Amino acid sequence: MLSSRRIIFGVLLCASILSMASTDLYVPSLPDLPEYFGTGENMVQLTVTLNVLAFALGQFVYGPMADRYGRRRILMVAMVLFGISSLACAASQTIQQLLAARIFQGLAAAAEGVVVLAVIRDLFDEGDRVRAMALFGVLWALAPAVAPVIGGYIHVWLGWQANFLVLAIASVIVVALIKVFLQETATRDLQAMQPGRVYRAYRKLFTNSRFVAYSLMSGCCLGVIFAFVTAAPFILVNRYGIAIEHYAFYQGTQVLAFCLGSLVASRMARSMDADRLMTLSLLLGTAGVIGLLLVSRSAWLDPVSLSAFVAIVFFSSGPIFAAAPAKALDMTDGGGGVAAATLGALEMLGGGAGSALVLFLDDGSAFPMALTMTIMVGAIWLFRGMSRERAPAVG
Repeated sequence: MLSSRRIIFGVLLCASILSMASTDLYVPSLPDLPEYFGTGENMVQLTVTLNVLAFALGQFVYGPMADRYGRRRILMVAMVLFGISSLACAASQTIQQLLAARIFQGLAAAAEGVVVLAVIRDLFDEGDRVRAMALFGVLWALAPAVAPVIGGYIHVWLGWQANFLVLAIASVIVVALIKVFLQETATRDLQAMQPGRVYRAYRKLFTNSRFVAYSLMSGCCLGVIFAFVTAAPFILVNRYGIAIEHYAFYQGTQVLAFCLGSLVASRMARSMDADRLMTLSLLLGTAGVIGLLLVSRSAWLDPVSLSAFVAIVFFSSGPIFAAAPAKALDMTDGGGGVAAATLGALEMLGGGAGSALVLFLDDGSAFPMALTMTIMVGAIWLFRGMSRERAPAVG
């Protein structure tokens, strides 16, 4: 059984890395796309924001489908669609075509978010979920570290379209791994897609204040991450003249910080309650965003100081991103797909909110990114208070 879990975990990891790489691989290309398409920076940044929002909303559809048809079948079909959408991105001739293809790509990738969380819920109890999510966070975070390095050089050598061709090829490999190695972990519920039942399931989850609070805590962590992913390339490349192929090393620093935070969570979960772990992490994250906010308006702001304070915030996000989803899933019973879809959607909506807010506040400086991260951490404190309320576990 342990060996089987490891194989399943490995396949899910590959699907998740592919999904996350759909943005991270071409992030270094973002500063060049306004000139290529003859448009503004905000339109190019929308290719990140709309992709994230499509990923979030698509999960509501995949949740009942994963309970009705099984985790394996849904993930396999979605990864095929992901490959097709990646080809559409590469073939885009206008910014409008790229936006449409990125929305399609986000909708296809949404299945991964549902299936990963649903399978973790299927296989692990609460304590193991925290450790599984922490380990998953470490490995999952390697994609944003490695992908921009590869994507930066692919962009320089072959052009931005080649990054999406790489994703299309990788999707074929992932589909083959799913077909050969991924076992079904759930018993199919033939009634799971009945409209009345779907409505009641989602209504129960959204009226469970503790489930929603833990889910939004995790979502705000993604909001911090996506605020950086959306704004940092323009700050570091355009303002400070960092070479496109070197930008990935700055993002890699943040990924390393997130990984270290996740590793700490994995070890401390054996001896510390998840809620206490999140509170300690929040204290550190608060110190980080205050420092980032101050330095963003000072003469000391440079790529090193910016990266240092962001790294503190990312480190503190690791334990929260591991513990909050585990606690959220512990608040539910019933259909694992619906619970995973709601959790994943709320997470990605948080990520989309971070990306959208930094676009709305954009003034060409680092301050909007710092302010967005500060707002996200403040929201985590708010939801942390909500999570302490008593509420019945539903699902």
